[in-house]
Amino acid sequence: MNKSDRKRSPQENKRLSYERDCVNQYGENDKAARKAVRRFKAASNRTGRRGVNQALQGLERAPDDVGHETSLFEAEHLALKPRKTKVPATPLNEVVPYRTRVTVTWASALKPIFKELGEVGVTSPHLIVMELDRRRIIAPHGRPWTPWLVHQGLKSLGIKHPWEWNGQLD
Repeated sequence: MNKSDRKRSPQENKRLSYERDCVNQYGENDKAARKAVRRFKAASNRTGRRGVNQALQGLERAPDDVGHETSLFEAEHLALKPRKTKVPATPLNEVVPYRTRVTVTWASALKPIFKELGEVGVTSPHLIVMELDRRRIIAPHGRPWTPWLVHQGLKSLGIKHPWEWNGQLD
């Protein structure tokens, strides 16, 4: 019997998928990342060349000034260190647990606020969004607050249907 003849269970297929499948961490989809890598490398090279040219122009005007030499070294250092670098794709088994852990963390941090708003009678996700914005509470990952994010937070706190939430948290 060959390895390929053996049937795999769905759990085994999922485990293998998490090990083998990768996702890029550039923040774009895989097709866009192909073009974005070239774009950010070219942009960082242009920035480095511009900095070196400006430092050289300063040296031409005042050749004895030590400040221009240090700016030349800084520009050269920046040219060699791009602000963004290529990163290999990350396996799904490293990415997915992190995402769920982050969601649970920020939702549990907001639990007292959700509880307080529920006691006051603010149960609509739209009103919760307005209240969070009014209190200047930052949304996770720097995103703006949306009803969807509030729904996700309530779901991670154990509320099955956030649109039917009556303000009670356990």
